[in-house]
Amino acid sequence: MEILALTVAGSLLLATFFVLGFLGERAGGTAPDPDRDSLLPLDDDPFDPDRDR
Repeated sequence: MEILALTVAGSLLLATFFVLGFLGERAGGTAPDPDRDSLLPLDDDPFDPDRDR
């Protein structure tokens, strides 16, 4: 029975860390994130130097 209580407590602890991390990520600033940028689709348009101005 102690193993079951330890497993449930560990699961709740990990779930709490996940929820807090998720909410912290959502509430975070708008700083550029290279991990998030790497998941964006590639731009198929040819390079246009005037577009970034």
